[in-house]
Amino acid sequence: MAGENNPQMYNAGTDTNPSSVDMLPNQEQLNPFYYDRQAVIEANKKAYIGQLSGVRNQPKHAGKEIKKHLIIPLLDDRNINDQGINAAGVVLDPATWTSITADGVVDFTHATEADAITAAGDGGTVKQTSGNLYASSKDIATVTALTPVISETGGRNNRVGFSREILTSTMENYGFFYEFTADDLNFDSDPKLYSHLYREAGKAMGEMVEKSLMVDLINNAGIEIYTGNKTSVGTIVAGDKVTLAELRQMNKILNANMCPKDTQVISGSRNIDTKVVGQARYAYTTDDMVMTLEDIMNPITGKHMWAYVEEYADGAKYSRSNIANGEVGKISNTRFIEHPEMLVFENKGDIATGGGLDVHPILYVGSGSFTQIGFQSNGSKTKFEIIVKKPGKEIADRQNPYGKVGFVSSSYWYGVLVERDDWIGTIYASVI
Repeated sequence: MAGENNPQMYNAGTDTNPSSVDMLPNQEQLNPFYYDRQAVIEANKKAYIGQLSGVRNQPKHAGKEIKKHLIIPLLDDRNINDQGINAAGVVLDPATWTSITADGVVDFTHATEADAITAAGDGGTVKQTSGNLYASSKDIATVTALTPVISETGGRNNRVGFSREILTSTMENYGFFYEFTADDLNFDSDPKLYSHLYREAGKAMGEMVEKSLMVDLINNAGIEIYTGNKTSVGTIVAGDKVTLAELRQMNKILNANMCPKDTQVISGSRNIDTKVVGQARYAYTTDDMVMTLEDIMNPITGKHMWAYVEEYADGAKYSRSNIANGEVGKISNTRFIEHPEMLVFENKGDIATGGGLDVHPILYVGSGSFTQIGFQSNGSKTKFEIIVKKPGKEIADRQNPYGKVGFVSSSYWYGVLVERDDWIGTIYASVI
């Protein structure tokens, strides 16, 4: 196979016989070389999505799969259990539905949701019967009717129950390597050639982790909004730009899901410190989408909604210490991060006319919604394993009998555990 056994070579380093790294035009040799290792620093330097999550360390001898119990809050629609007993001492059956009329009359015994809706009538509400009291309801009549009152004699009533989910994630090992010859190491006259290559390999590792995170979070988003009242990426057409209505809709859903408004961000030159950014949710998007966001107007005042990061970073309420990496501006309490490698759905829009339209995502990530999974990490960032074998007699073997070929390999373990998919949302939109 062409190139299978072709390490990077010096090749005399002339214009007619260039080094392997000089395959592009206008390249030339300069000075002798010194090795400089900066790969891991570079890999962690530009963590955009990774800055919102630490790395859960998977210990040795524990397999590649990690599981975690998620206890559902008592007052939550997801807390469906068969342990409930109502105020009258009647056992609640989760196979039934409960109706609450506008006057607060409760019936726990409906066989179907449709029956419960009919019984609730105008202004009433319904919920699946369970030992979770009024669950997630914000309706005044429902909360009043299902708040657990205790009689003078007490009794065996108002029993509640709890439930939990098992979250599972599997980590995989990823990596790549490159080779070079002893002549390339000894005679190439770029004094920092391998420092540069090492740094670029580090950047590539960091970018690979970021893009893997991006794909996993977009694919696992529990909230999806399509602009232009569309229902899928393929139905979005030119002109379906994001509006203030979609931004408000996303925040309204995240608020209803109790997504935190304070965001914890990993910071520090070595990405080992944390800071909390108050009253802010972060969303990631492309530079093209940022230009669309900049044009959004307040329908009442007629002024632009967008505030550039320079406008609020040095104010009394904000400071540079509370600015995330890549943050460029905000609308209301959503702060936007312009990700230089943000993925898009290329040519996936407007399929009715043959496609060709790029659809850009705005990815909202609530604090605590996900955790990266790593192996032997320090709990704050992915651990990159770098192996360097310079040419020499130490690495000579049957496949490399003169020890003339060395290599650098880079690998890491990666996985992501989505803990609250209802705190992750994506708005899909056109930018033209």
